[in-house]
Amino acid sequence: AISLDAQLTPAVMAATLRQAPSSSHRSAQPLRDAAELRGFLTGPSVFNFFDAPFAPIYLLAVFLLHPLLGFVTLAGGLMLVGLALLNERLTRRPIDDAVQASRRAQAQADEFTRHADAIAAMGMVGAATERWRAGNGQALLRLARGAESAATMHTLARMVRTLLQIAMYGGGAWLDLDNRLMVGAIVAASLLGARA
Repeated sequence: AISLDAQLTPAVMAATLRQAPSSSHRSAQPLRDAAELRGFLTGPSVFNFFDAPFAPIYLLAVFLLHPLLGFVTLAGGLMLVGLALLNERLTRRPIDDAVQASRRAQAQADEFTRHADAIAAMGMVGAATERWRAGNGQALLRLARGAESAATMHTLARMVRTLLQIAMYGGGAWLDLDNRLMVGAIVAASLLGARA
């Protein structure tokens, strides 16, 4: 991510400066976008892309230990995928709206900063600040709506994962009492199921 940033941001800065003289909308937003890309690449969610190809292998290993535990893992995984899709559907619009509102507020702040002398000379600092505050407030309100939906889905996903662990150990205990599975296999299936 740092290497990509080091290669990408100089080109983004040069393109921004080249386009600025012929554009009425001058902004450093492309640099902020490059910083967001770097933040994504160094964040924890990128590791899911590396783990995803191994999920079928883990699921197969659980099925090999016992089909009942494999089906429990599969059902839990499908529920988690369903929650992730629902989360995406519920949060996409509010988050996109928040990002757009935030960009508008940032562009307005950039514009006010460029014309700060004129704004101060005309005694419009309070009005300009209030106008920016209203736009920024809209961005924060939309972000809060998206964050609330995401928090609800995160809580539901955590509950499903907990119930999945309980089901794995409960099913494993039942299989152990029936002498069809040993305790070590139950622990292994639980660990593999969690990874899957």
